[in-house]
Amino acid sequence: MGSPAARVTKLTQAPEQFLRDSRSLALRWLGSAATRAIRGRQWAPDWAHEIMTVAEGTASLQGLVDLRAKRAAARRHRTIERAGRPLVSVIMAARDAEETIEDAVRSLLTQTYSRLEIFVIDDASDDDTVARIEGIGDDRIRLVRSARAGGAARARNTGLASARGDFITFHDADDIAHAERIERQLAALLDNPDARVCVCNGRRVDRAGRAVAINGRVDGKALISMMFPRRVLVDLGYFLPFPVGEDSEYFERIKVVYGPRTELRLYTPLYFAGFHPGSLLFSHGETEIEAPGEVRHQRSPEAERCRERARNFHARIRRGEDSAFVGFPALKPGRALPPAARALRKAG
Repeated sequence: MGSPAARVTKLTQAPEQFLRDSRSLALRWLGSAATRAIRGRQWAPDWAHEIMTVAEGTASLQGLVDLRAKRAAARRHRTIERAGRPLVSVIMAARDAEETIEDAVRSLLTQTYSRLEIFVIDDASDDDTVARIEGIGDDRIRLVRSARAGGAARARNTGLASARGDFITFHDADDIAHAERIERQLAALLDNPDARVCVCNGRRVDRAGRAVAINGRVDGKALISMMFPRRVLVDLGYFLPFPVGEDSEYFERIKVVYGPRTELRLYTPLYFAGFHPGSLLFSHGETEIEAPGEVRHQRSPEAERCRERARNFHARIRRGEDSAFVGFPALKPGRALPPAARALRKAG
């Protein structure tokens, strides 16, 4: 379960998950019961709110929860203001996402932290994805259209090449962000200057917003939510061109280079991933709906090969046999590069 400090953090942020992951059978049962009790809630602002839900708390407890949440928000705001309200770049790869992309983008536009640039990289969609984005009309959106489909990794690399933010994060075109997601992750990184990446917990939800358990687990680390300071982009460069799992490879590469203790994790679910068997993750493997809200998924051989390639790459980095920096092949010599890409090429 990690170091003592990590266990304390997990207990305070997500007690039901702490219990579920315990070595004690009795505590695991208690954690499962607590999870079933709160599963219907789309999110909870902190552990006290969840305890209140399970206990069917009183108005006085509600008042304590509200006061605690206000104080926490005030601390975050002070931290961010002291740092000069840094720009955050959000990169979203999209292909044939006309049914979900408006909700996904609007969940970013309505964040409690608003100093954002949102790169939507259209991966040669055949539907009305582009028209839906153009219809939103917010000057924080940067729409980039690809003439041919190149996959999610290439689309995200295109966004990374143009991102100007002091901090960078990602979001998928069929997912929803809790309104405080960016603010909480940014404040956590600013409060911990030695950290190099921050992730939050995520939850799979169906079109009705109901939680979906994947292989028995409702909440888990949402790797696509990773936020990191610009230094990481300069040091590590871009995603490997994997058909699946490129985000998990990049996340692990960060920890290989900077060390596992440079990771911050927010256990409150702040990222809600849309569940449908046709999504990129579930298209690489076998997915079986066992019961309403219960799904069993097994990775495909192709996904397993990508994981093995990533492990071998990281092992070479540890041995000093390979560089952790990954260039972006689409940036050909002689082509006019965005300022961020020029800086990366110079640093590499």
